[in-house]
Formats: sequence, structure tokens, C-alpha cells
Amino acid sequence: MALLHRLTALLGAGVILASGVQLKSNTFNVGIELGNYHMEDHNYLFGALKMGYYFLIFPNKYNITNEIFIDGVQTVGSDLFNQFDIGFNWVTNFNNPFNAFVGVRTGLIYWDGDTGHTWGFQGGILYSFNRKQQLEVGVSWDHIYSGSKTDEWGNSVIRVYAGYSFMG
Repeated sequence: MALLHRLTALLGAGVILASGVQLKSNTFNVGIELGNYHMEDHNYLFGALKMGYYFLIFPNKYNITNEIFIDGVQTVGSDLFNQFDIGFNWVTNFNNPFNAFVGVRTGLIYWDGDTGHTWGFQGGILYSFNRKQQLEVGVSWDHIYSGSKTDEWGNSVIRVYAGYSFMG
């Protein structure tokens, strides 16, 4: 198990399994992310590379959103952190085989060191190469298995996330 943790930590990858419903041009999704993190001196990195797959159900079609994000957190207070994601995602479906977005997400996370839980709010904006934009807001809850702010790579984290995307 420790070897698996180290391998996934070196890759810095998390996997999101999510489902959602398309509402006109907007999308609601919920999901679970599994990954690893590194903490040292209150600087917090949720995996150097976060990879996700969102399976969104459209009327009469299916959509898959793939994303790769660098995800990090920096301390704001003793138990409050500013979260930021930088990266891109791309959409594949039957009618639009490729549409890529680049952008930034940010938010605040509160850390409960006694339980290893965090909860927070996220928001961001993504721009596509065909000049569309996607505004996203969401909430997250994490369980970090070590419960320590100073452990090295190889600690497991599970995140539950719910978000809503506004497509422009």
C-alpha cells in the first residue's frame, strides 16, 4: 500500500468520477476525487497533477469532460487556506468532438487538524479556444487520512465535490 501511495504521489494524479445533468447550456455535476497530497510547513499541494473525467448525461447524447489541473493550497491563517487550480480541460461528445478550455479556479478551505477534514468553496473561470467561456462555482469536502499538516508525499485524500458550470 505504501508503494502504491508513493507511485501515485509521484505522478501527482487524482481521479474524479462524476455525473451530471445538462440544463440548457449550464451543467451541474457531483463527484468524488481520489488522490494524494504533500504538506510541508503549512504549504499544501493536492497532487502536482489532478486528472478528472466528468461523465455528463445530455438529452439524446453523452458528454465526457476530461481535465488536468495543478492544484495547490497556500496558508492564509492557522487553519484557513487559499486553494488554486491552474490547468485545462477538454470536452468530447458526438456533436463536438473536441473543445478545450484553459483557466484558473480559486477558493478558500478550512482545515480541521483533529479530524483530517477540510471543507471549502471554489470558483473560477475557464476560456475555450473557440472563445467560449465557462464560469464554475462549487463546494468541496475532503477527508485526509493522515490528519497531519507536515507529512510528506504519499498520503491519501478523498474529496466530495458539487459544482455548477455556466457556459457562455
